[in-house]
Amino acid sequence: MSCFDARDDDHPRISKKTFSTNSLPRPARNSSHVFEVLRIPSDEVACQLTLIDSELFTKIDLEELISCGWIKKNKQQIAPHTVAYTRRFNHVSYWAVEEILNPETCKLRADVISYFIRVSKRLYELNNLHSLFAIVSALRSASIYRLTSTWSLVPKKDRQMLDKYTDLFSDKDNWAKLREHLDSLKVPCVPYIGVYLTDLVYLSMANPSCSLKESVAANNIFRIVTTYQTDSSYLNLPRDYPLQAQLRYVRYIDELLKFVEDDNFKKSLQLEPPTTEHHHNQSSSPLKFIPGHKKTNSWGNRSKLAEGESSSAESLRHLLDDSLLEKNEDTIGETELSTNGLAGEDHVAADISLEGCLRRKTILKNGKKPPMAAWQRYWCQVWGPVLLYYSAKTLTGSERSDFKTEPCKMKSITGCLVQMADDPLHGDSFHLADPQSGNYYKFRAGSTTRALVWCRKLRECQKKPNRPTNLIKFD
Repeated sequence: MSCFDARDDDHPRISKKTFSTNSLPRPARNSSHVFEVLRIPSDEVACQLTLIDSELFTKIDLEELISCGWIKKNKQQIAPHTVAYTRRFNHVSYWAVEEILNPETCKLRADVISYFIRVSKRLYELNNLHSLFAIVSALRSASIYRLTSTWSLVPKKDRQMLDKYTDLFSDKDNWAKLREHLDSLKVPCVPYIGVYLTDLVYLSMANPSCSLKESVAANNIFRIVTTYQTDSSYLNLPRDYPLQAQLRYVRYIDELLKFVEDDNFKKSLQLEPPTTEHHHNQSSSPLKFIPGHKKTNSWGNRSKLAEGESSSAESLRHLLDDSLLEKNEDTIGETELSTNGLAGEDHVAADISLEGCLRRKTILKNGKKPPMAAWQRYWCQVWGPVLLYYSAKTLTGSERSDFKTEPCKMKSITGCLVQMADDPLHGDSFHLADPQSGNYYKFRAGSTTRALVWCRKLRECQKKPNRPTNLIKFD
């Protein structure tokens, strides 16, 4: 019996059918532990989530932030509390998705969506941006967004409220609205720490030879986080230990999250099979579909909104800070393309703003210095906010004919740091750093003038809208 059932013994139990697929088994969770959330006041759930999040946030040690340990392979050992905080974000988000998909009727699903929006409202009032963003991410996920019939039954005021919170967590202009909101907040507060983690990775990659302790900008971040930790107290909130126990019990195995997401999407398709009408008429959904906080989608990936599409091919990242769960291949941060990856070279050429021969060397891969790094020649093309790579056919040569006709990989430059290299011996060098994947590259263009042109063009194209069509899925 769950704590939700124990609170309302006078009411009959709601029978629920289980849903299973051929994917790997889910984490061990009995159906009796699937919350019947509508029986518990939304304010109470929000309060207990805030107490749990606040406890985890205050445990994050300053040394974990200085070392950027959450992006490293041994993150469990060097940044355990940051990882735990990240995981909590993921677990709340996936739990919300499962709760919405649990009822079999559109009316009950709409009630659960409205319930989580009310939870979000209370989280917003409590300044708990951590769980607020987790729930907003769940409500914006592909599995929930596509439930057009369900969304049509959600009250307009609830959808407008969700629009407000979604807009707050927009990553436009480097999370400008969220940063402004954070600056205006008063303690107590449980911040969305992903903004600060991203900033720290940027600073670390921009100055790999220096410790973050020596960075003024990094120390300002440390001061902000420490202030939130020491000055935030939620002692006025009553603790409901049975409810907290159930909320803490909601856990998923990180390596199986993509299979959980797969199963959720399959169940979504089963609950509301795709139809032509639903595909073209989605006015009842809260917003134009933008998957909840997955940077891989901003790199040009197609969303799972397409009929029957599964997430198993996607690279799996933490929802909070986008660090890879477990992935060691050399292609992390870049997309390998098949010969059919783009809709014809002529179509691409029409939108190419700059191209030429570049030499590239990997400085950091997934935040770590590679054991071996050599210069490689590529023919590179800037296609909107995407950098296309063509591998060499010959050992020498810098003309277009010396490279293959089909691109071998692509890399979104949205959110990347582009700057000229401070290298007096190689004035033609510039750097391209991706804080999300932890990758850091050095390029040589052949002359200082060409390097300056490449830097300027790459910065300009970062502001152009992504092209979601004709791009192969990430990883």
